[in-house]
Amino acid sequence: MLKSIKLNKFLMVVVVVWLMGLMSIASGGTDDTRPAYNVYRYNEDWSVLAHKEQLKSTDFFDPVKYIPLNQSGSNWLSFGFEERVRVEKWSNFQFDPPGTKNNADAFVLNRIRANADLHLGPYLRLYSELKSSLVGAQSLPRSRRKQDKDTIDLQNLFADFTLPLGKVSGGDNRLVLRVGRQEMARGSQRFIGNRDFANVRQTFDGINAMLYASNWKISTFGLRVVRDLSRGEVKPDSFNSFNLPGNNSGFFGIYGEGFVPSWFSKAIGFGHMGLDLYGLRRDDDQTFNGTGGNSERYAVGGRLHGKFPIAAFGYEIEGAYEFGNIDRPGQDADISASMFTAALDYQPTQRTPLALGPADLKMIQLGFDYASGDDNPGGNVQTFDPMFQTRHKFLGFMDLIGRFNIMDLRPRVDFSIGKRTTFRFDQHVFWRSEKQDALYSVSGGVVAPGGSGSDRYVGTETDLTLTHHLNHHTDIQTGYSHFFTGGFLNNAGLSEDADWFNLMMTYTF
Repeated sequence: MLKSIKLNKFLMVVVVVWLMGLMSIASGGTDDTRPAYNVYRYNEDWSVLAHKEQLKSTDFFDPVKYIPLNQSGSNWLSFGFEERVRVEKWSNFQFDPPGTKNNADAFVLNRIRANADLHLGPYLRLYSELKSSLVGAQSLPRSRRKQDKDTIDLQNLFADFTLPLGKVSGGDNRLVLRVGRQEMARGSQRFIGNRDFANVRQTFDGINAMLYASNWKISTFGLRVVRDLSRGEVKPDSFNSFNLPGNNSGFFGIYGEGFVPSWFSKAIGFGHMGLDLYGLRRDDDQTFNGTGGNSERYAVGGRLHGKFPIAAFGYEIEGAYEFGNIDRPGQDADISASMFTAALDYQPTQRTPLALGPADLKMIQLGFDYASGDDNPGGNVQTFDPMFQTRHKFLGFMDLIGRFNIMDLRPRVDFSIGKRTTFRFDQHVFWRSEKQDALYSVSGGVVAPGGSGSDRYVGTETDLTLTHHLNHHTDIQTGYSHFFTGGFLNNAGLSEDADWFNLMMTYTF
């Protein structure tokens, strides 16, 4: 009876979410002369509305997107808003661990973001963003997930001070000093991201100096994570400041994003080559494979990405090496870890209709991810740490497997259905890198210890995702995922396949 009531409530919410989206269809279509809404709202520039007569269309919210505060328009204010509703339904959550109950559940997540962007001339900017992340009653193990609830909080509150450096090679070069609470996402987001799919996005407090020079953006920063969700440092019902007392975590580094010189890329037969180079440091209390203590971990790495000059093939290669030490009683433990990822994709330059109906092939991709594991429990540490990466987009949409001691072979196929709808198929085949190390979750927690068995094969995840862009303001996404447990999980007593369904609508202005 109780399950029937929950199912009816779940179906009712599904209908309501779809109706909310359908009601907004009349708002109009896409206008490429208008700024696009960005997942990082602070990257939007609505000063274009100062000359709105040059735009192809107007919007109901234009009066609050650009409010001039002086006659010249050099001082202006902009407001924005986003609400996202997501329904999730789980079966055998976390593979139905022995001794746990309520591993099947359906619940609703709601997130609101409201921002104000004040520009005082070309050299000073103040940006603020308020968030509220709520979740309905959950009966999952441990009551609720750490990343689901933050009743009210500041997501961003920073000042930008801009120093112009003149125009070189046609670029508007400048140095921007950002001070305060700020989100940060760099490169592929395998080390630094905002974790947008989570109901509570990641953010930091600190200073970030950003140099824009020609085709390069170089960030030098010193930050502390506001809420380290992986450690459960959660104050869900109050404004959050630095981490909880006693946590001496810190995040420092330099991250450059730009392009390889064209003469070099042409000489080796490649097209336009994007290049990331970075050096990072994370201080925190960590435990991997029986070795724990205060960790001082460094990462150096790089990423190449772009298109081949022939056909329609693209590529991405990224690798990093981590070193440092863990301060533990008696003797320090050395850190030596690494990661590598590579992907090759094909994106047709012309329409390729499929025999199965109105769908067109959009992209085919084959990728591989490797993150090192530890081969000696209790000794030095070889387990890779992805630091503050964005999680959901890489190792399966169910977010059950983390980038620690893992190998992932991942084919992907995308189709477009008309101009507004895309269908995406992802497959992930997982193995442990080292048999002596554990299988870890996305937050770094242990799913199953290394002693659970000698089998490397973890399992296979299948993700099916349908996304529809209703209009300039509204997107709807739905997906189904299934995880087929493999030998290692079966030996660890986690033998139940997991299912996950989600339906999400986002409304933005």
